[in-house]
This record gives sequence, C-alpha cells and structure tokens, in this order.
Amino acid sequence: MPQDHSISIEKLVLGFESGFSVVLYFLCTFLAILATAHLVPRMQEKGTVDLYLSRPVARVKLLLSRYVAGLVLAACNVIYLMGSIWLIVMGKTHVVHPRFFMAGALILFVIATELALAFVIGVVTSSTAVSIMMTKGMFFFGLLLVGHDRIAAAVSKEWQASVINALYWIIPKTAELGQAVVAYVSGGQAPERLAAALTPMPFLTTAAFGVVCLAVSCWLFQRKEF
Repeated sequence: MPQDHSISIEKLVLGFESGFSVVLYFLCTFLAILATAHLVPRMQEKGTVDLYLSRPVARVKLLLSRYVAGLVLAACNVIYLMGSIWLIVMGKTHVVHPRFFMAGALILFVIATELALAFVIGVVTSSTAVSIMMTKGMFFFGLLLVGHDRIAAAVSKEWQASVINALYWIIPKTAELGQAVVAYVSGGQAPERLAAALTPMPFLTTAAFGVVCLAVSCWLFQRKEF
C-alpha cells in the first residue's frame, strides 16, 4: 500500500508558528527597547527633571512608575504583533494554538530584563542612543555566551575561562530564553523539548539580573544631583 506523506494542517500551522515565534522574539525585544529607552534620558533633561522633582513624589516611585509605563507599552506591542498573527492564522486555517499567544509572556519577561538594564544606563549616561546600543549589545552577547563551554576551552589562560564562565552566569540567558519561546509554542508535539527548555536556571538568573539592575538604577537616581 502506498504511504501517506501528506502533512496535516495542524502540523503545518504549528511549524509556521514555531518558526515565526523566533522572528517575533527578536522583533518584539528590539522594538520594545527602541520605544522605551528614552524614558529615563528625557526625564533627566534640564527643566523636565526639575518639574518632576518639584512635586511631592519620591524619586524611586517616580522611576518605577516610568518602568511600569515602559512595560505596559511593550506589552501592548507584543499583544498587537503576536495577537494579529494568531488571529490571522486562526481565521484562515481554523486551527487554534493558544501556546503561540501565551509565548508572549516569555518575550515580555526578556523585555522586562532589558528595560531594567536600559534604565541603569539611562540614569548614568542620560543618553537614549547609548541605552539602546548597550542594551542590545548585552542581548546579542548573551546569545554568544550559549557556547561558553567551547569558548572557555578555546582560550589559553585559566583566568580568561573563569571570566567567560562568570559572564555566562551574570548575563541574561537570551539564547536559552529564545529556545524556550520556540519550545513553548511547539510543546504540544514535543513535550520533552518543552521540559528541557523550561528549566528554571535561565529564568532565575535572568530575573536576578533584572532585579539587580532595577535596584541599582533606583539607588543611582536617588543619589544623583540635578
């Protein structure tokens, strides 16, 4: 009997959504920083910061309110992009995969970490351009560090290998989290891949990096003289 080589529409849609989630991972994180990196530098401009500080609002509360506003803006962007694709695919194929839409939470998690770093840089430099470049530089550096074992083995000195391994544990795990986004979307057909990608270590270390950055930005902003 001839073998059936046809691909079900469910598998085809799942493959498309899994591949497109990679594009959305890079696109959403880039657009989010591009749209929010100005929040701190513009607030620190002469005249603007004087107006803010003249009001009876604590500096930490003021900075955190800008951070929350940036997250809300980024969340709207993620919901719009992922929701639009999800609704188009669902309308054309009548195949519903809620995992594609829910993967946006993982993307927003990465954005929250990047935004915390952008706030530190913004407080120190008061420059939107520097905030964008350094934050995205950290993002791509995290992608490179996924091969930290091979990089550490290739260097000639032990202290260099120690520095590389230390940076891996400090820098957000952008590569592993990107893999988790794809694994979460395709988790229905690859549960073992989903379990491997959603190990707690990348999330915990990345979350710790974001919390430390946000705390440092609040401390620096509170002590900064204008």
